[in-house]
Amino acid sequence: MVNQHTWHNLLTVISTIIFPLSVITSFFGMNVPLPYQNSLIATMTISLFFSRISWGVWVYFKKMVD
Repeated sequence: MVNQHTWHNLLTVISTIIFPLSVITSFFGMNVPLPYQNSLIATMTISLFFSRISWGVWVYFKKMVD
């Protein structure tokens, strides 16, 4: 059986990863012109950057829980 403390840690990790991504996607979802919006390299760079941040947060919290 999983105790309540473990559930709180899990929900904290999930919300910490999802919140910044939802803020970024809501910003880019607006119908406003953005610099480099038609550049494939810029899109891939931004995607890679935020993927690495999400992975880093996941690893950090995974080490804290274990």
